[in-house]
Amino acid sequence: MTFINRSSWIFFLFFVSVWFKSSANFAQSLAVENLRCEYLKNPLGINSKAPHLAWKLRAAVSATEQTAYRILVASSPETLASNEGDLWDSGRVPSGESRHLPYQGQSLNSRQRCYWKVKVWDNHENESAWSPPAHWEMALLDSSDWQAQWIRHPDFTDTLQESKPAPYFRQNFSLEEIPASARAYITGLGYFELYINGQKVGDHLLDPVKTRYDKSVRYLTHDITDLLQLGENTVGIVLGTGWYNHFANAVWGFNQAPWRSYPEALCQLEITDEQGDIQRVVSNASWKTTNQGPIRFDGIRNGETYDARLELPGWSEAWYNDNDWKNAVTSAGPQGQLRAQMIPPIKAQQEIRPVSVTEVQPGVWVFDLGQNIAGYSRLKVAGPKGTEVSMKMGEKLFPDSTVEQKQILRFLKSGDAQTDRYILKGEGVEVWEPRFVYHGFQYVEVRGLPTPPTLETITGVVLYTDFEQTGSFACSDPQLNRTQQNTHWSFVGNYHGLPTDCPHREKIGWTGDAQLVAEAGLFNYDMVRSYLKWLDDFIDEQQENGDLPGVIPSSGWGYEYGKDPELRPLGYGPQWEGALVQITWDLYRFTGDSAILARYYAIIKKYLDHLIRNADNYTLNFGIDDHKPVETKTQGDILASGYLVAFTRMFSQMATILEQPEDGKYYQQYSEKAKKAFNKRYFNSKTGSYGNGGQTSQALALYHNIVPDGKEEMVLNNLLADIRQRDYHFDVGVVGLKYLFNVLREYGHSEALYRMVTQTDQPGFGYWLEQGANTLWQDWDGSMSLNHIMFGTVSEWFYEALAGIQLNDEQPGFQRFIIRPDMLPQLNWANGSVESPFGTIRSSWERSDDETMLRVTVPTSTTATVFVPYQRGQTVLLNGNEDQGEATEDEYRVFEVSSGNYVWQVK
Repeated sequence: MTFINRSSWIFFLFFVSVWFKSSANFAQSLAVENLRCEYLKNPLGINSKAPHLAWKLRAAVSATEQTAYRILVASSPETLASNEGDLWDSGRVPSGESRHLPYQGQSLNSRQRCYWKVKVWDNHENESAWSPPAHWEMALLDSSDWQAQWIRHPDFTDTLQESKPAPYFRQNFSLEEIPASARAYITGLGYFELYINGQKVGDHLLDPVKTRYDKSVRYLTHDITDLLQLGENTVGIVLGTGWYNHFANAVWGFNQAPWRSYPEALCQLEITDEQGDIQRVVSNASWKTTNQGPIRFDGIRNGETYDARLELPGWSEAWYNDNDWKNAVTSAGPQGQLRAQMIPPIKAQQEIRPVSVTEVQPGVWVFDLGQNIAGYSRLKVAGPKGTEVSMKMGEKLFPDSTVEQKQILRFLKSGDAQTDRYILKGEGVEVWEPRFVYHGFQYVEVRGLPTPPTLETITGVVLYTDFEQTGSFACSDPQLNRTQQNTHWSFVGNYHGLPTDCPHREKIGWTGDAQLVAEAGLFNYDMVRSYLKWLDDFIDEQQENGDLPGVIPSSGWGYEYGKDPELRPLGYGPQWEGALVQITWDLYRFTGDSAILARYYAIIKKYLDHLIRNADNYTLNFGIDDHKPVETKTQGDILASGYLVAFTRMFSQMATILEQPEDGKYYQQYSEKAKKAFNKRYFNSKTGSYGNGGQTSQALALYHNIVPDGKEEMVLNNLLADIRQRDYHFDVGVVGLKYLFNVLREYGHSEALYRMVTQTDQPGFGYWLEQGANTLWQDWDGSMSLNHIMFGTVSEWFYEALAGIQLNDEQPGFQRFIIRPDMLPQLNWANGSVESPFGTIRSSWERSDDETMLRVTVPTSTTATVFVPYQRGQTVLLNGNEDQGEATEDEYRVFEVSSGNYVWQVK
């Protein structure tokens, strides 16, 4: 194996500092930065034996394009510093590609660390300096690499699988010298925390991410080198139940999941000395365990109970006396395949202090955070030993101002909901926060406080997957800015290792919710690794016949939907389950990475063949309706049949990209037949009406390009007539909303959308704001959940229409893109930015009395088609020079520009 010792690491850091000094005087006009391996920065634990590499360029000169690159990959930082690639030297490769390039060097082994750097050449004959060095480290690639055994507490061997106190595990070991490097390969189900010599390892929370544990289990790789010491050391683990032992009875059946079992752990420490010899500390029956610690109860839906009187000071340190602990027992563990967790972890992202605290009844205090969040409450309290303080969390209040949980309890059949309890040890000021739960809430009802609280008694801690925010949008309308901010809160509040519908009542991966907001997510955040993990869950869930459930991961629930006994087994339909197809395609569009298409090609084909087998004359008769409509209910069959047309066409495109001509031809022909059948079944060619004639049905046909040639205007006019008849109010559910935003934008009617979005009566986003919303709601009237993401397609419209940043699918991954802002008369300015695979794209416009100004930033190696709105008789200046561009019939001047910063003035 390859390892890094301390002297090598010091050299590596020295090399980095030397690079920064030397590169300052070398090819300053061109620099390579932001090196990524498998979309991650310097990752530990990579599964792929040929990981994909990427970088970005920074250029001082406009119209810069990369023309060649050279990659070096070395086994040590010293070798890399000498400009040698003993693992791979690509040589100078004539290419403009800087994304997802596969490693093509020597075969890589488990645990191997690789150091790499890049230099490039551009079209101005510049040669860059070498990039700053980066690295990645391989995971345990073979099952034979694992010597550890699954362990659990000996009292956890019955079949009742009831709630039991959290088990703690520990093992002492001795080191005769300071290690060169040390790794912990670990997982614990449902959740785990790892400790070395009394210190928690890392800042992750709720590891590992949820999967279908009988198919896949994710493990973590941690660098523990700096936590080890000469002589005696101790490793400790504490486990939570999570989704592995979901004992609460709720309608989604996780209490009956086929994998369900008591918490158990798998841990392998590999400690390497300067000579390369490895000392392993592995979980087995020699480890000690107890369940007499302070975490007396934890349930992902119910809450956590902590008795501080039972704390175990020093339990993960060598001096601790564990004579009264029991020996762990080994187990077969879950049946799922061990796979490295290649996704950003869940972390605490923000702390929120309450805006008020009120005594609503004697001894009952309600804290208002002022923001609906996903996370937990941190308690700060002092009082007598044995005092129990409860914290009940929710997003609504009863008329008496106590916390209301009606919607949260709606599907939970056993136990409390979102209620944490802390029992004081009576030793001064005590600060506590739960370890193995998260909740969705704005209000905290606290009972049992020994003295009146202050605003410092409760702190809201916000948790979500640690993906980077890569997009921004703002404009002159505070309503739209608040709606964008509310979308942010609902998106991050519904991502904890997978996309969920809500963070309180359900916490499960509803496929429809995720499908509808995937584009909005990709505009706002770096979602690639997160979505790839979730798409892998589809592989685990797919049945032999190709069918998929409506929620993923699933306990086995969600493969059926509806009341018709014949159609019920066919499920939620492609409007939900088709997230597999849509998000795969969206990832390709945003990254240009065809390897993503190849990764899911087989299961997409299997799913579409399932739909085709169950079609009735090229249309579908099953599936969920347009969820949460206003008035007009659009049935599931027309939605499903529309997606059958769209997804078979989409898959034909995937097949063509992946050079599968037979599939490309077959599914394109099928899509054409399905389109013809759809129009025969649903379209009234005389009136231009589809289905029930509502906004969803009309927009569906336009969105999926199903309308016969020459009939588009008729269909669009019917849609607009319905909108005007309703005084510019929505009459759609969540699926129809996705259609509507895209169709009206594409056909030049964003002003109508603006009026609909800003309505302050029902239904409208403005109405939510008037009611005090600080997240997106589940339904238009606010009667149900107050933190759902499925209406989040509004953010997509902000980027594509108001900022005008649009993809060009002819060259995906923003290699070529479009800037076409809708400069609405209701707005004075708008700006947006998106971090593309090539760099930051910016679009900003503002309007004064006598001129309009548009500023655009185009990253290196990309080209933008910029549509500048103007009226006849106006002058268009580009960077101060008159340049009229190419005129269009719809009052735009069009410019093709390569990388650089541009300013257009229209006077």
